[in-house]
Amino acid sequence: MTEARNSEEELFPVSLSSPGAGSGLLTYTCIGPSMFPTIKPGDVIVVYPYGALPVRRGDVIVFRLPGGERVISHRVVKVRGNRLTVRGDNNSLEDPWGLSREDVVGLVTRRERRGRTRSLAGGPVGALLGGISRAAAMARLTLFR
Repeated sequence: MTEARNSEEELFPVSLSSPGAGSGLLTYTCIGPSMFPTIKPGDVIVVYPYGALPVRRGDVIVFRLPGGERVISHRVVKVRGNRLTVRGDNNSLEDPWGLSREDVVGLVTRRERRGRTRSLAGGPVGALLGGISRAAAMARLTLFR
């Protein structure tokens, strides 16, 4: 039996100014393992503010923990009205805190690793990829215990 685990993908703000004139984009450097292999420690993620766009199951988002200033990046696994449930791709458990739309900083649109940029899928494709990443992580735990 595999051990249930849950870790946070904590982010450190790299730039809170717009990288492109008027783009409104934010960049963060990830320091935790919970979104592995989608996002690895040291990756820089580019975040687009949601504004009025709907948050979808499968989106990778950046959010502030309720009641705090810590900023985390995880994938949305459930959307029920204004309530969101999230989980890291490398985590076997959903996060214990309930999020509201107001906690969301924005949508992760791409990640940069060693000078290469990769777009990150959201919505239904992102949900599928997150499930595959989670299954691979569980297999690694089982096989290499």
